[in-house]
Amino acid sequence: MYSKELEELIDSVLADGVVTDQERAVLYKRALACGEDPDEVMIVVDGRLAKMKKAASPVTPATEKRGNIVKCPNCGAPIEAGAIKCKECGYVFTNVKANNTAKEFAFMLDQKIAKVRYDHDMNNINKVNEFIKNFPLPTGKEDLLEFIASLDARRRSQSYYQEAYNAKYKECTNKAKIQFAGDAQIEALLSRTEKFSISKLSKRQRKTILYAIIAFIIIVGGSLYHFISSREMAVAGEKATAMAKAQCDSLCNIMDSFEVPTRKNYKQIERDLLNLTWADPGYRNEWSYDNALKAIDGYKDKYLTKKRAIASQVYSIYKEIYPGQNDASSWDGLEASLHAPDDIYNSGSIQN
Repeated sequence: MYSKELEELIDSVLADGVVTDQERAVLYKRALACGEDPDEVMIVVDGRLAKMKKAASPVTPATEKRGNIVKCPNCGAPIEAGAIKCKECGYVFTNVKANNTAKEFAFMLDQKIAKVRYDHDMNNINKVNEFIKNFPLPTGKEDLLEFIASLDARRRSQSYYQEAYNAKYKECTNKAKIQFAGDAQIEALLSRTEKFSISKLSKRQRKTILYAIIAFIIIVGGSLYHFISSREMAVAGEKATAMAKAQCDSLCNIMDSFEVPTRKNYKQIERDLLNLTWADPGYRNEWSYDNALKAIDGYKDKYLTKKRAIASQVYSIYKEIYPGQNDASSWDGLEASLHAPDDIYNSGSIQN
């Protein structure tokens, strides 16, 4: 199905019938390296693991399976597949094998939360919240009791998923009140868990919420200010870029009109060249090196490149006129450098 390398890694991970978080992280990296969808690979691994466990587990007697119960052990009335209590006498089938919904929920949820932490992708938080809200509710009383207790513990801790936990908790309690009305265990659990409210939060939790609200206001205000500033900066950048382009075109056109430097005209070309200067458009961005600054610097570099090339040609005339000594100990161009202006002699360092 996958590459030989990835299949061998999957087989080695499944060899002991347990997949640890570390092994999942390794599989995730290898799937990415092999160009495979890591989420799909994880689903395939979980599927293979489930098949292994199913093949290794003993066959459960038919009488313990909810779907195979055919008669009520109390009154003998026919029982529909999946029923949790008898419609005739109200007998609750406590011997029916539990679905372990809370354990399944915790296992799958921890995997998804670990993926958020591993990827550092905040967009996956919404996926986790959707998973919590859409997870199917248990049907058995014992399973429902365990699931409600699990959700109650999770919703009391501060996290990105607290709202989803609360919504799922309310959905479970509403079902419990309707399906097991009057049940002493259900009423005791609901009485204990429904006391939790925002007013019961600890001082530290209330402080955390207050800080979160303040941070939210600061972030929203800062974002609004940044948006307005960014728009103004964009307009200023467009104007400055247009000015830089016009200036570059004008200066380059002037230099294109120069004749090739010779012994007759090099002084005139030198004067005209050194009279050319670059005027800064005055655009500044304190936030970043944005596209406008890049464009402005690009136009300036184009102008300087042409100017330096002509200055180098002029300096070559100086070297012809002032060749200096020709012995090996003499620096080539030394005599010429004493007569040429600095910007002509150091043409490569012209900055304006």
